[in-house]
Amino acid sequence: MSYDFGQKGDYAGQLASMNRYPYLFDANIQPAHDLAVAYNNRCFANMKMGHLKEALDDCTTSLKYDRIPDAFQKQQELLKRLKVEAI
Repeated sequence: MSYDFGQKGDYAGQLASMNRYPYLFDANIQPAHDLAVAYNNRCFANMKMGHLKEALDDCTTSLKYDRIPDAFQKQQELLKRLKVEAI
């Protein structure tokens, strides 16, 4: 469902959909790769909403569970954007 929101550009809906189901982010029941994908997807939605700190946290957590190249790229972009905002 969150995918559909994202395809429509409704990133607030995408975030709400993902956050509505905390089991998606539960390391006790989800395999590591699935956790990495879930956090990476939420990172993207947070980025689109301008929630850069939350996005960075999600990208970093995604990389903890699996090495998704897309998450690494987002993490690097977020670090640069947050550094610029801090100046």
